[in-house]
Amino acid sequence: MTLPVLTASNWKAWLCGWLRAQPELAALVSTRVYSKLPAAKVWPAVRVARTAGGPIEETGGYLHDPLFQLDVFADDEATAERVMSTLAAVVAARLVGTHTVNTATVTVTSAVVGPIHEGWDDTAETVARHRSSLRLTTHI
Repeated sequence: MTLPVLTASNWKAWLCGWLRAQPELAALVSTRVYSKLPAAKVWPAVRVARTAGGPIEETGGYLHDPLFQLDVFADDEATAERVMSTLAAVVAARLVGTHTVNTATVTVTSAVVGPIHEGWDDTAETVARHRSSLRLTTHI
C-alpha cells in the first residue's frame, strides 16, 4: 500500500486552511492567514512559515514532525497579543485530532506552541509583530 506524502508546501497550505476555518481567529483576522504576505497588507494578519521538520525516519513518510513559525502582525501590540493568544488557544483546544482541509486528511497527535516573542516588525517599526513556533506530530 502506498501512503500519500504531503510536501512542505502542502503542510503550510493545510495549516493555513485549518487556521482560517477557526471562528475565533476569523473574527479577528478574517481570512488573512497567509504563507506569504500580500503586497497590499491589511492588519491584523497571520503568516505561517515552515522552518523545519519532515518525515520521521523509518516511517515511510507516514509520520511527520513539521515545525512552523507563526507571525502575527497588527497596528498595535494589544491587537497582536489578542490574535496570538487566540491562535495559541485554538491550536491547544482543537488541533489535536483528525482534520480534512483542502482534501488532505491529517491526524495531529501533538501540537506544541512555543514561547511567544513580542515586539515590532524589523521592516516596519509601526507594525507590532508577535512570533511563536508550532511543532506538530502528525500522521497521514
